[in-house]
Amino acid sequence: MVISWDSDTEQPVVTEINLDAVLKNRNQFDFSKVRKNGDWVECDGDNGCGFSRFKTIKSEKNRLLIEFQRNAGGTLTTGSLIEFVVETRDVLKAGKTRPIQVLRVISMEAK
Repeated sequence: MVISWDSDTEQPVVTEINLDAVLKNRNQFDFSKVRKNGDWVECDGDNGCGFSRFKTIKSEKNRLLIEFQRNAGGTLTTGSLIEFVVETRDVLKAGKTRPIQVLRVISMEAK
């Protein structure tokens, strides 16, 4: 979600993700494809072509730096270092304030 198409000139596209919504809307991602492989957490691409994977480089309290790699099934594998924090903030929903847990991107660098 953070990185869009390889051809996009400006990244990141998304800088904050509502983790509570992702957890509740599990129908948008097949969690059975996710597996641990050494330091990497990996997921095969659609129809077994390509992959997405990440590993934690640094972790301090709610602040993390991960290396993310993606391959669409060809010879090109792209990589990025993404630093983010996980925090709680308030949003308005139906006129009422409620707390949500969010992942907020702090920095991103193509690798």
